[in-house]
Amino acid sequence: MVRLMITPANGRGLVGLDRVYATYPTKADCVVLLERLRWQGNPQCPYCNSTRTSPMPKEDRHHCNNCSTAFSVTVNTAFHHTHLPLQKWFAVVSLVLKSRRSVSALSVGARGR
Repeated sequence: MVRLMITPANGRGLVGLDRVYATYPTKADCVVLLERLRWQGNPQCPYCNSTRTSPMPKEDRHHCNNCSTAFSVTVNTAFHHTHLPLQKWFAVVSLVLKSRRSVSALSVGARGR
């Protein structure tokens, strides 16, 4: 199992959005983690399930050599067609997973500022 957030050895460190941006400073870092979690190094087309794909690294996408469709790791996930950076999504996921109570959208918005 891969953890979304990495806790420093001393147990201290940044919290919330700052910590996510420190751990995953770029969109590419987030994409690498999502690809590792979703595909374990073997990208699969979400449209035809083929593993015959070619990377398109400049666009953080892959091209399916079977159905000729381009796709990213976020297709068919909550992150697909979002306008928020993946780092913010990671912070929200971390907040929800660490919370002992339910988390409202209002509280997520207040913490993200």
